[in-house]
Amino acid sequence: MPISNLSLPQKSRYYHAFDFWREKYFGKFEREIIVKVPPADALMLTIRPVSGHPEILSTNMHYTQGAVDLKDVTWDDGDMKLHFSSDFAYQVDVKIFVYVPDNYILSDIQSSGVNGF
Repeated sequence: MPISNLSLPQKSRYYHAFDFWREKYFGKFEREIIVKVPPADALMLTIRPVSGHPEILSTNMHYTQGAVDLKDVTWDDGDMKLHFSSDFAYQVDVKIFVYVPDNYILSDIQSSGVNGF
């Protein structure tokens, strides 16, 4: 699918693609994304601009993959921290998929929520 067919913000030259059902990252792409969909199967992709810093790719909490289940998602350049909150963490097996570019090193994950969220 050519990127020009989608109503995406032109904030970035590259975009991430992530499938909700398979919890699979398809990587970064520039002009188009090509994925094979088996017969009687489906994909639910989220397409997000590449920001250049650690960022949320998706969650398994809601099919909108972060659009309604996460709030206040911000990157702090000074502290080099990704912040967000959620009211959807009542689920048992919450997954939040984060992309960390090669020029960053993940050193810590902290949570102040219930059950470690």
